[in-house]
Amino acid sequence: MIEKENLGVDVEGAARSGSFAEFRKAYKRGDAKKLFRGQSLVLHALTNEDPAARYEITTFLLDQGAPADGVGFEQENVFHVLFSRRALDPSQTIELTRRLIGAGADPNRPDDRKRTPSEYLTQLALPLSALDQFYDLWFSQPGLDLVSPNVAGISALDSARKIGFTPLIARMESYLDDNA
Repeated sequence: MIEKENLGVDVEGAARSGSFAEFRKAYKRGDAKKLFRGQSLVLHALTNEDPAARYEITTFLLDQGAPADGVGFEQENVFHVLFSRRALDPSQTIELTRRLIGAGADPNRPDDRKRTPSEYLTQLALPLSALDQFYDLWFSQPGLDLVSPNVAGISALDSARKIGFTPLIARMESYLDDNA
């Protein structure tokens, strides 16, 4: 009788839903720079619903030289994915955003519905106490696109106005005034 090899969890699955220990067990040298089902492991790791695992895996991958500029199936980039997570640790999210910016992720890359990452700021699940620090980081970037419409004709600024989130509206308007 031939025994089947126990493959365990693959590296993509571990990045998406495993712990850091499970990911490290599945990870092989060089995986950080490979694509899995057409996407980088960074994109897969950012979908992990466990904030601690998401942070540890993504940080590890960036330390290994993983690209931060990849896109998903709907042309979403790392910021679209990170900002849409429901469970976020404030300090880890700010640090990951800083690392992703430093690694060359595009803060203006539209997804296939022409939504920029800045439009996702209206969904950002951070407590009010952490938003100022996050906004300080995000709005320190030059050339943010806050006014290009998505396929529905709504810009990031329009989206913030639509939900009436005053702190975000104020930051966006101030940014546009300062960078006109």
